[in-house]
Amino acid sequence: EIKYRHDNKENKEIDEDGYVKKREGESQKMFSQRLKEIYEEMSNEELMDRYKNFQDYRDEAKTVILEELRKKSLWKRRR
Repeated sequence: EIKYRHDNKENKEIDEDGYVKKREGESQKMFSQRLKEIYEEMSNEELMDRYKNFQDYRDEAKTVILEELRKKSLWKRRR
């Protein structure tokens, strides 16, 4: 599932955590298209900030997952 945190907290289409809500009856494809349109409206600076934050999140998540895999002996560190 795709999630997108909207900067406009007064937007009626966001949930209590600030994420854009999928509309009733909206397919995943339609929802993805709507999110794409939101990104297209962002300035270059906003878009780059979003990308950097996503990269940081992804890198942190990868580290946590690898640590858990190692604890369970499912992944060995490559040298």
